[in-house]
Amino acid sequence: MVGWVLADQSGEPLRDALVRIEGMEITVRTDAHGRYLLPDVPWNRNEILVRAIGYQAERRTFTRKPRFGLWVCPVGDCKPTFTDTLNFWLHKDP
Repeated sequence: MVGWVLADQSGEPLRDALVRIEGMEITVRTDAHGRYLLPDVPWNRNEILVRAIGYQAERRTFTRKPRFGLWVCPVGDCKPTFTDTLNFWLHKDP
């Protein structure tokens, strides 16, 4: 899964925001452009939590479903050729 974490009012990318799949030990930080990449997101329902200093945390439910599409199968290791995208716009702390 990929996406961006942005400031709600300005649209500025939020660097070093934490993006986490709840209940799992998968947490990543956004890069200088506010972009993140969460590897190996499980199929079905996931709770995604995003936090950044000075901003209110945001939690969203994301359901990842299998889709039909092109698959790349180098030597028996089949992987889909698509990536899910989920963007976040965080509000400043009051």
